[in-house]
Amino acid sequence: QPVVTAAGLTPIEQIDEGAEVLTHEGEYRKVQWATRHAFDGALVEIHPVGFAPFRVTPNHPVFASSGPDLKCAWVRAEHVHSGWVLAHPVHRDSAEHATIETVVVADVRRVPWRGHVHNLEVDGIHSYVVPGAALHNCEVNGPGEARAADIGVAGGRGIGLIFKGGEVIRKVPEAEIVKAMREEVDKFVAERKAAKAAVGAAD
Repeated sequence: QPVVTAAGLTPIEQIDEGAEVLTHEGEYRKVQWATRHAFDGALVEIHPVGFAPFRVTPNHPVFASSGPDLKCAWVRAEHVHSGWVLAHPVHRDSAEHATIETVVVADVRRVPWRGHVHNLEVDGIHSYVVPGAALHNCEVNGPGEARAADIGVAGGRGIGLIFKGGEVIRKVPEAEIVKAMREEVDKFVAERKAAKAAVGAAD
């Protein structure tokens, strides 16, 4: 699936940390990290008029509205239907800033998928653009799910991001993910035990 970057359209699986991607607000921001995780289920394939279809997981937010007279907002892909409208920025060669354009959804269907899916964590604005649509990168798939846990992990290409309390605390090589997770879980358990012991002593 291609993503709009400062270097041109780039397959999402080839985008690395530090690459600049176009956001839904029409400006380029750096990718903080690229992640992937296993998925076994049905992807949502959305086909904007005039663009190639793109596929996302059902819970992945898309910048869309149910009609042309309504303001676009972040909507889970599973709720998007044909006839809806997608908003996305377009950079013209002669223009200094991107313009926000809209396109109608021609078709939406479910596609069985068993394999890896990819996501990008983008600095600040937390979104990136594919041809014909803008996608949110926060609170879904990998980093978002890891943030919801006391201790979590999201895998990227050859790396693992260890989360604690919603924040990245370690970035480790893929081969060291299990070891790093065990270390952080042990620390977390020890901290919890110490906190409980301190409360008991105070009573």
